[in-house]
Amino acid sequence: MNPRSSIAFFQIRPKISLLRLNTASWGPLSGFDKKHFHASVIVHAEPARFVTLACESICMETEAKKSRFITWAWPITSTDDALAKISLQHDPSASHNCFAFKIGQQYRSSDDGEPGGTAGRPILAAIENEGIDRVAVLVIRHFGGIKLGTGGLVRAYGNAARACLREAPRHEVIPRVVISAVVPFDCLGAAYQAADQSGASRVSEDYESQANTGVVLKLEVDADKAERLCENLKNASAGKIRATVEST
Repeated sequence: MNPRSSIAFFQIRPKISLLRLNTASWGPLSGFDKKHFHASVIVHAEPARFVTLACESICMETEAKKSRFITWAWPITSTDDALAKISLQHDPSASHNCFAFKIGQQYRSSDDGEPGGTAGRPILAAIENEGIDRVAVLVIRHFGGIKLGTGGLVRAYGNAARACLREAPRHEVIPRVVISAVVPFDCLGAAYQAADQSGASRVSEDYESQANTGVVLKLEVDADKAERLCENLKNASAGKIRATVEST
């Protein structure tokens, strides 16, 4: 394997929470058969709220024993977005182009020819220690003629990434999810009230697909309030409303 092309990759599966509905004790429900009721699956963004960079990009330069370290950082939306931004600033004339990025529970890092674990991982550690997410950092090294040693490399790459990230403006992002709820006509008022109390916005109301029994109501709400809203819809309607999370 070419050491300059080696990339570390890690991924952890997101947690799934299942809301269990006990239908055994339910009495007759107007217009619905109990066998059609199902549990609501909530896919958690981990964390639901996250902090990321509030700028398109930021660049700064640091120095360690005559080696120049030019650091770029960007907010990112996907792996492809991260790699595209890193490629755009990749400097083929530099000694090394090392990077790391983090998207939720997914991480990648590259040492680009530096000794293993001395560049990409310190950059990733800087991202994590700053408490930010959905961020890519590229550190470009121009060798200055003095070897830094493994410990010196770890400090130099970590400090370069940290210094750049600390200069960047940040903001908190609260992901939104769409909840689809099948609502009997006589429960619409309760559904609207539960949605308003959760700060949810109405995306659409479909009176056609469930014309004989109710309305398909789609609501957009903060991801960290989705599970509570599903529970509130169920409680407000004595279990008549079926609500599921469509997307995160």
